[in-house]
Amino acid sequence: MSALIDHLQQNYSGNVWVVGGTQLQNTLIEQNLINQLDVFIMPVLLGSGIPLFPRFNTTERQLKSLQAEMIENKIIKQSYVF
Repeated sequence: MSALIDHLQQNYSGNVWVVGGTQLQNTLIEQNLINQLDVFIMPVLLGSGIPLFPRFNTTERQLKSLQAEMIENKIIKQSYVF
């Protein structure tokens, strides 16, 4: 994981949009490498599943809501900043 982070820091100076699962997002959040988080909610009721944010190795973080947007009356996109 650190090789990916090193590569991004060395080769990109602007914003990078990262799509990934909980292991990737948690690593980036724990290392303070994410300043905005977009959460896409697709309302389907499941009996179980993978948590969006499993346990962190850092302290609690406060998020500030930027906006919420409905996409095709099916998906809710919520944007937050740290």
